[in-house]
Amino acid sequence: KILRKLNEATERLLTLKAEPHLAISVPQTFGIQWLVPHLSDFNKQHPEIEVRLKGVDQDEGLLNKEIDIAIYYGKGDWENLQVDRLGEENLVILAAPSLLEKIPVSCPNDLKKHTLIHTHTRDNWQAMADYLKLDDLNIQQGPLFSHTFMALQAAVHGQGIALANRILAQQEIENGHLQIVLPTELRDPKSFYVVNHLDRLDDEQIQAFRKWIKDSIKLGKHE
Repeated sequence: KILRKLNEATERLLTLKAEPHLAISVPQTFGIQWLVPHLSDFNKQHPEIEVRLKGVDQDEGLLNKEIDIAIYYGKGDWENLQVDRLGEENLVILAAPSLLEKIPVSCPNDLKKHTLIHTHTRDNWQAMADYLKLDDLNIQQGPLFSHTFMALQAAVHGQGIALANRILAQQEIENGHLQIVLPTELRDPKSFYVVNHLDRLDDEQIQAFRKWIKDSIKLGKHE
């Protein structure tokens, strides 16, 4: 009896593993801010594909036997992978409308009155200070977060001014929780890419997802 139950359980596991699905590895902020809000559109276009998302902490996450396709955030210099950039974006300066009502920003110098919110390192704010020619902007002040979604939430709650790749900020901009503080044209040194192994070029599910995400991001930029 115990052996029969064990065999039945094994068969169920094998059946579960055999179900067609698409396992996607994605940096957590990209998953939270862009992919999850748009995923219903992919599900409508491809109801036959079961998506399984795995959020990861790394910019260049998992692409192992359990993962079919991944979103990477970097400079695109990965070998032996099919790699497509999902668009080149600017870094945008963001703040909650309520914070800007209290302490307005009408020129770069006004940034000195605000707390700066940093992600990973202080490098991006240093690059923005150089771009704006603000030699005396104190980039050593302000909290440092490990994930962009934390920095964005801090900004939403009026705790300071954040910098982020526009793709990651788009949802908060559209819903009015954040607004662009100053117009800038500083490129993010990194971009988001969709990647998979070269031996999966003929996989219809992978190629369907690749086409959908590239088209969706392109469409979003022109809306």
